[in-house]
Amino acid sequence: MRYKVRCCYDGKDFMGFQAQKNNRTVQVEIEKVLTKFFNQGIKIVFASRTDAKVHAYDQVFHFDTDKEVETKYMLHHLNRMLPDDIKLKSIEKVNELFHSHHNIKYKHYRYLICCDVTDVFKYKYSYVCPFELNYDLLCLTLSQFIGYHDFSSFNSTPYEVKKDQTRKILDIKVRKEGNLIIIDYYGNSFLRHMIRMLTGISVEVARNKIDIDTVKQMLQEPSKTKYRRYNITGEGLYLMKIEYF
Repeated sequence: MRYKVRCCYDGKDFMGFQAQKNNRTVQVEIEKVLTKFFNQGIKIVFASRTDAKVHAYDQVFHFDTDKEVETKYMLHHLNRMLPDDIKLKSIEKVNELFHSHHNIKYKHYRYLICCDVTDVFKYKYSYVCPFELNYDLLCLTLSQFIGYHDFSSFNSTPYEVKKDQTRKILDIKVRKEGNLIIIDYYGNSFLRHMIRMLTGISVEVARNKIDIDTVKQMLQEPSKTKYRRYNITGEGLYLMKIEYF
């Protein structure tokens, strides 16, 4: 029996989603509770790896078990067993052909930039920017990343892990709400730290520290070693939605 689960979590006290030795991660907390609930070892397969401090409104995973349990009952009791910073949103029985990672149509990530350093409530949930930003220049820089590109210059995944680092960003939308700048990324796949690096270098352009022509060159002449990379903090990043075929 295969179950598909959607969950959300506050990432501020986690060292990421994926299990790590001697670190608190979301995967370990979930598997611990599932193992106790089913009284058998349960391993989950998750849709998207998120790093330390990164949050999620809609992470997806699946798991297999030989025990059939009513999903509403399972959802209620698992949420009572889980810590307060992880909650399951839905559980459904699915065909064994469903795979939480391989069947993804696209992912939606959001990055929050707070432009008010006195807003103490935003420090764990956004990048609190101490610099004046040129909003129009920020938007123009981000627009350069839409479409198919080799993003080797903008991620920390080694070539040994992913030789082909061409990815398609379907869209990037930017808007302001009060003291927040909200950046929404839509793409079928993202490399490690890719969104944080795209956001980070866009901030550097918007504060007139880097020329936008440098960004264009980094796309046209991709390299892991030629350019400086800007990996902005993880607190501002959210996994918002995963859509499936």
